[in-house]
Amino acid sequence: MPVYQNKTLTNVLMAVEIDREVPPELYNAVAEVLAHIYRLDQVLGKRIK
Repeated sequence: MPVYQNKTLTNVLMAVEIDREVPPELYNAVAEVLAHIYRLDQVLGKRIK
């Protein structure tokens, strides 16, 4: 499975303190990451069962 790397996004997300709200300007980026993880979970979960 291909891996997408975005060092800029990684650095920006790493700058957000743990247990803090995600800044509104990062909502779309975080939503895309979560959607990708959800899709991977669906694909891999079906393969394991």
